[in-house]
Amino acid sequence: MIKYVPQVSWRRFHSASGLGMLTVAAFLLCGCGEEPRPLCQPVSGVIQVNGKPTKDLLISYHPQTATPRNAIAATGRSDEEGRYTLSSFLPNDGAPPGEYTITVVWPTSFQQIGGQDFPVGDRLGGVYANKANATWKATIREGESQLPLIEISKAKN
Repeated sequence: MIKYVPQVSWRRFHSASGLGMLTVAAFLLCGCGEEPRPLCQPVSGVIQVNGKPTKDLLISYHPQTATPRNAIAATGRSDEEGRYTLSSFLPNDGAPPGEYTITVVWPTSFQQIGGQDFPVGDRLGGVYANKANATWKATIREGESQLPLIEISKAKN
């Protein structure tokens, strides 16, 4: 009894796998039609409450003219000395150049869910949390930016 063993055509396999690899490479290079994210500029600043550096203030920079490329707000959290660094897409990457409206929240506490801190409450009573009524504005330019001091007065501790 003779058993039939199919012959594998390496040419057929090679051309089919080459076409598959070429297709995958084309998709990776094209990125499925998405625009690349905007370049961010390193940005940091200082915030104080009643003239004192304050920890755990959440600062958000909202683009004044949002487009699909820059619609995300850049955010930061103040340390013990009131310093913060903005993050947009990656930790501490800054923000794209442009005009921004600034909002601030001072949570009464943080709740940890899935390894992330989520703010609870606002010691500032929501006064500085609405970008439509924002007190501060800023311009971020190309190159590293040190932003002006943000001063909150008459806040309840």
